[in-house]
Amino acid sequence: MKVFNLVADEVQQTLDCLTEQAAAGSIAQVVELLGNKEPHHSDDVKSSFLSCTWWDGDYYCQDENWRWHFVDLGSTSSSIKTQVAQ
Repeated sequence: MKVFNLVADEVQQTLDCLTEQAAAGSIAQVVELLGNKEPHHSDDVKSSFLSCTWWDGDYYCQDENWRWHFVDLGSTSSSIKTQVAQ
């Protein structure tokens, strides 16, 4: 199962705006949640992402290239969130 999915440009822009208004830093929460569901991906979050944030019922993490990735924790999300940016 792919846990991290690059999000569409529209979602990238929304998350950029949200995190400008509030500090993103929920990496510890994502690591804890993944530790329960996908333990082998917990270290991936720590080593691959600079920050994480909660938006519209899901977690997203930002990589070193400032691109956001949807963190699939097994929730049901709308298709726009899981679209891979082309």
